[in-house]
Amino acid sequence: MRTLRLLFFISITISSVSATWFDDIPRTITQPDGEMFDCFVTGDQYGRRLHDRNDFTIILDPEDGYYYYADRGPDGDLVPTDLRVGLGDPRSIGLEPGYDISQEIRRLLKSTTLNENSELSDGYPDGIPNRIIIHTS
Repeated sequence: MRTLRLLFFISITISSVSATWFDDIPRTITQPDGEMFDCFVTGDQYGRRLHDRNDFTIILDPEDGYYYYADRGPDGDLVPTDLRVGLGDPRSIGLEPGYDISQEIRRLLKSTTLNENSELSDGYPDGIPNRIIIHTS
């Protein structure tokens, strides 16, 4: 019985540590002009990114509502290029696959989410649930 409890505890711990990460979730997005494109979502609850099948990062330009290929900004953030998704090859403007936010920005997003005073709080000030409820029938 003790071994069973230990295995249960380990499995719960491992699943809670990695339960929120996801890779390549397919998504179809419609541009404001009605054009549609397929992409993928990869990330976790603290940060995620859209990317095409070749791993080029896609972001929304809030000024016009269209999705563009992303480039790295000067502060480690991502900025939209002039190349709208579906209208050209991102390699043609010197982009490389896999651009993502910096680790510093990711840490900031995570700390904001875990802050108990934040509107984004997930309810666990230290990020660790204080109880687990198991229903049996």
